[in-house]
Amino acid sequence: MTSEDVQELLATVKKNENRHRASDNIRSKADGHDSDRSGGTRRSVPSASLRQWAAIWPGLKGWTTQYDATVIAEAASDTDWDTFREVLAETNAFARAAEAARTMKRPNAR
Repeated sequence: MTSEDVQELLATVKKNENRHRASDNIRSKADGHDSDRSGGTRRSVPSASLRQWAAIWPGLKGWTTQYDATVIAEAASDTDWDTFREVLAETNAFARAAEAARTMKRPNAR
C-alpha cells in the first residue's frame, strides 16, 4: 500500500465519518433526542439500526491484514491518527459497557 493509497483511504474515512455524524444528528433531532456524543443518556436502538450495527463487523473482520502498519504510521497525519485512537477508545468503551450489560442480562452466558 502506497502513501497515496493511505491518503485516499483516510479521505474516504473522513467523508464517511462526516456523513455519519450529520445523519445521526438529523435522525436524533427528528426522534426528539439530542446527539449523544457527550456520553449522555442512551436511547433504545430501532431494529434497523441494530441490523446496521451487526452488519459493520463482518466487513471489518480481518481489516488489519489489508494495511501495512509502518506505512500508516509514517503517512497518517496527527489528526487522522488522533481520530483513529478516538474511535478505538469509543469502541472499547462501548464493548465493555455492552459486555457488562450482556453479562447482567445473561448471568450464565460465557
